Parts: sequence; C-alpha cells; structure tokens
Amino acid sequence: MKYSLVLPCKDEEQTIGICIQKAKNAFKKLRITDYEIIVIDNNSIDYSATLAAQLNVRVIREPLQGYGAALQKGFTSANGSYIIMCDADDTYNLEELPLLIKHTEYDIVIGNRFNHKMQRGAMSFMHRYIGNPLFSKLSKLFFKIPCTDIHSGFRIIKKDALTRLNLQSSGMEIASEMLIKAQQLNMYIKEVNITYHKRVGKSKMRSFNDGWRHLKMMLLYAPIYLFLIPGSVCVLVGFLLMISLLFMTLTISNISTDIHFMIVGSILAILGYQLVMLWLYTQTYRIIQLHEHDRIVEYIHNKITLEKTAGIGLGMIGISIIGGVVMLASRMLSDVGLVNSIKFSILIFTIMVIGVLTIASGFMLSILGNKR
Repeated sequence: MKYSLVLPCKDEEQTIGICIQKAKNAFKKLRITDYEIIVIDNNSIDYSATLAAQLNVRVIREPLQGYGAALQKGFTSANGSYIIMCDADDTYNLEELPLLIKHTEYDIVIGNRFNHKMQRGAMSFMHRYIGNPLFSKLSKLFFKIPCTDIHSGFRIIKKDALTRLNLQSSGMEIASEMLIKAQQLNMYIKEVNITYHKRVGKSKMRSFNDGWRHLKMMLLYAPIYLFLIPGSVCVLVGFLLMISLLFMTLTISNISTDIHFMIVGSILAILGYQLVMLWLYTQTYRIIQLHEHDRIVEYIHNKITLEKTAGIGLGMIGISIIGGVVMLASRMLSDVGLVNSIKFSILIFTIMVIGVLTIASGFMLSILGNKR
C-alpha cells in the first residue's frame, strides 16, 4: 500500500460522502490504485460512519474525543508509505491531491489556504487576519518553520517521518506539534497553495480554547521565550531597581515609595532567577528525552558541578549574613536611618534567597545530569 488517506470524522454526514468521492476521483486521475481511505469515527451521533461504510472504505471508531486523537488512531491504522490527512467537512478540496502528491520527495507537504484561492466567507475575520497569521509568525520566530499556514489540516507525510515525530497531542494542537517536531528534527517541509471552501454545517472549532492549546504547545517547545528571556529581564530589572534605590529616593505625590519598589525589585529578581533555572531544567530534560544538543547546557553540566554550585550558593548566603551583621552594627553604632537599613536588608535577604535557590538548583541539575 502506497497511500493512506485518513479522514477524522465527527458528525459529518452531509460531506463525508463528497470527500470520499473526491478522493477516489483524484486517485483515479493520477492512475493510483494502491491506496486506502480510512474514516475515523470520533463518536459521531449521525449517519457519518454508516455512509462511509457504504462507500467501501475502512471505518474505525476512536472513543477518545479530539481531533488529534482521531488522527493518531488513523496514523497507527494506516498501511501506506505516505499518510494523507484531511478534514471530512469538504472545506479542503480532495481533488487537489495531485498538488501535494507531486512533492512527496519532501517529508511533509502541507496545503496553504492563505492565497487568492480561498473562498469568500470560508474563514472568519478573526481567524483569517489575526489568529492564523499570528500563530504562523510565532512559529517562524520560535522555530523557523517555513510555513504560512501552520494550522492547515490538508497534509501528506511520509510514514517513517511520522513514526519519528512520536506525536502526543489529542486536540487541534497536533497540527502545531507535527511541524514543531519536524523542524527540530530537520525534516524537509514543503508548502503548496490550495483552495479552501466555506464549511457545510456548524464548525466544531472553539476559537479561544483551541488557540490557547496551540500557543501552549509552542511555548512548551520554546523554553527560551517562555523562561530564559522573561527570567533574564526580571533579574536585570529587579537588581537595577534595588541597587539604584539604595542611593536615591523615589517619591510619588510627596510620599516615599523606596521600600515598596525595593520589595518589587526583590520579587522580580527572585522570580526571574527561578525562571532561568526552569529554562535550564527544561533544556536538560530535552537533552535526555530527545537526545538533542545544547552547547550552553552541556557546558554547565560539564563545568559547573554540584560542589561548585553549592560553593557559589553558600558564598552568597555568607555574603548576605556578613552584610546583615554590618548593617545591624551600623544601625546600632551610627545614625543610619531606618528606611536605609530596611532597603539594605531587602537587598541582602534577596541575595540569601537566591543563594539557597542556587544550592537547590545544583542538586536538581546533578540528579538530571546523572540521568543523562
């Protein structure tokens, strides 16, 4: 079997027959006979499955609800060397299969809906001009995915490439997961222009929930943007705020707000430091699980041992203790003001907390390093 067409289906009795017939027409036009069509019945309550069975295609039931779950059931059931995925609502024109099949030298071929061929009213204003373009631009920024339409549901992927991806998603975000992992594994991706038609019947897409799941998927695979960059900014801003307020007074409406902003700076510094450590944990986990390489993380594991990390943390704690003693002595023996002593205390206690976090992080990284 060379080609397997997987059609995830949930209450599509109005269009499932049209999709199957268009697919058969396309294969006939290409003179391809070694193909199969698989309809994944995802708990339909109408006659979708019955109609599909009457057209002599394989019908498989997937009780776990979700677009991704239905697709994965189809992927594992497919016998073809090339897997074609397409929605069963006739928004994609399956007679355009030749446009994708002629590029099967690529690992993944994806149909791009955002061109002059899109039918008027096929996509809402929010999805067409805001949601989809935004996510596509984020995918290029985070992962350098060379696609304009990362959410397109009309694709061909090689069976061996699909196996390597080890997809996990059960919802709409499987579309993003597929391309993110493909790009990380240096697979070859091709995008071709296709038509996109107005949907028949009610859409099952939940804009906010599905959008959030796509965004969450991207952030989970982009720890630099989720943890490292925000964390580094927080640490920098937090310490600059605390150090600058040691030597200046900040008043708003003739009210001194030094201590308040010192506390804000302390919270930012501690929060940011923890975010940076989460980035380090995440990258270490990815090296272990996905066998990826990261020079910075590998250098940290090779050069900064548990003993060195513990030494750095203890040093920071020692400095903060000494600072606290000096501050207390100065307060007792001189006229150091209460406000200045409180500001200095906030800074040294921030350093102490970061020292404790450094020691804890050293143990955590040591555990992960031993696993590696």
